[in-house]
Amino acid sequence: MKLIRKRMMWSLPAAFFAIVSMAASFPAVAVESENQDVVITLQQDPLENLEASCVAIQIGMSQLALGSDVTLFPTLAGVGVVNNEVLQYLYPNDEVSHPGRGRGHAYGHRNSKWAEPELCVVGRPDGSMVMMPLRDLLDGFVAAGGQIVVCPLCWFSRYPATMEDADLLADLLFEPAVMGTPEIIPFLFHDANKVIDF
Repeated sequence: MKLIRKRMMWSLPAAFFAIVSMAASFPAVAVESENQDVVITLQQDPLENLEASCVAIQIGMSQLALGSDVTLFPTLAGVGVVNNEVLQYLYPNDEVSHPGRGRGHAYGHRNSKWAEPELCVVGRPDGSMVMMPLRDLLDGFVAAGGQIVVCPLCWFSRYPATMEDADLLADLLFEPAVMGTPEIIPFLFHDANKVIDF
């Protein structure tokens, strides 16, 4: 019985590595054949949960690298990811000091604690990790071909002054983002091959 267990312990890692090496040979074929429409919905406020925004955008970039058409659809409190004031607040600036700076605790606009703006942990193709501001990551997503369509009901619920003031809307809305319309949103989901929620 001990001999069987010992052999199984040695054969399981070998089988695992064989499966991984077989899987590693498939991506080249997938890149050529996969051209999907991917929608990523982002519901979480970046001031409350920056990690959700960082991960959602990076998942989108990985899908763009595979040749997919990717649309980021911020909804609910996730519309903060395309609010220029939020992006500016989260951008590191040595000239601005925030109460609680450097303590490493969570912060947010509904929270009395404020800490130094956090950065996204971003994975590189070589496997290394770097720290990057959310705005730079969002710029990279757009530069790679990603599109951003914003939930208008969610945006105007949170920033009602922008409903009547087109200049304020232009100032607050991250420029590559477009406001969703009844002509865009239904087809966004109808035509999607994948919908990923954050």
